[in-house]
Amino acid sequence: MDEKIDVAKLTNPLTPVEHRQKILKGLIAQIPGLGPILNEYLPNSRLIKLTNIVLQLKEDLEKLKTRIDEEYISRDDVSCLVEKSLKSMSETYDDFKLLALKSGLINSLINKDIPVDRKEFYINILNSLSPFHFKLLYLIYDTENYLAEAQTTLLLDNESSPANFLKKALPDITTDEVNIIIADLKNKGLIRDMAIHGLRTERGVNSLKGFKNEFGNGFTDFFKMKQN
Repeated sequence: MDEKIDVAKLTNPLTPVEHRQKILKGLIAQIPGLGPILNEYLPNSRLIKLTNIVLQLKEDLEKLKTRIDEEYISRDDVSCLVEKSLKSMSETYDDFKLLALKSGLINSLINKDIPVDRKEFYINILNSLSPFHFKLLYLIYDTENYLAEAQTTLLLDNESSPANFLKKALPDITTDEVNIIIADLKNKGLIRDMAIHGLRTERGVNSLKGFKNEFGNGFTDFFKMKQN
């Protein structure tokens, strides 16, 4: 017996997921120099989230196209760095990490002042961080915007101990977890070695300033984890 022909598939042969993938791949293909690379890293399960980030990436790169040096981005080391960034974008589920990777990718293409080895070092560190790490880094290096988004009055808190302030600012992270994250960020060089339970002169929101260091500033600037 002849196999029955599915008329619906003939008139609309693509599934909804395949249709979204076709549109997304078409958008990506329009990004000069990046389309073929990014199209290698598009798992179907993340298409919807990736669509938004790719649209933003395309828009940002179009605005910055006069600052992109075609010869620079064609170098083997830069191409490998771009590929690593795009692969990380395709594998993460965290929105903040996606945005950070997008910003880092753009910086990798337009900022020739930072050595490629340092850019790769930044990306390797970023890939090792969890969403909890990001929250604490964001709180430390962009305190005002973090607390504004959280809609709290903690920006006016000048009395709490450092440990109590972090507990209030990060209610979904336990004290033990905060201690582990602080130790982890310190070991990665992203914050200064500051004891949160010892005697400190700074209180409340001002206690966060002591955590900042030069390397952490450079790292968060590269991934635009702060607005100012």
